Amino acid sequence: MNAKDHLKLMKSGFSIIRADMFRLQIKIKSGMQDYRILEKGFASKAAVERRMKELLKDDMTVED
Repeated sequence: MNAKDHLKLMKSGFSIIRADMFRLQIKIKSGMQDYRILEKGFASKAAVERRMKELLKDDMTVED
């Protein structure tokens, strides 16, 4: 996705999430902001992946 795609999704009410596996955190982009930390402090990459799956069950959340 490019910036124009992000803007279209956010104007429609979607939230965009991204896993940061290096820092073991999940970031979110919603509204007109840049990415910010949504959740952090995970013990492993697997824990980040499990949480991402849970968050993506919401119909208004997509992964970048």
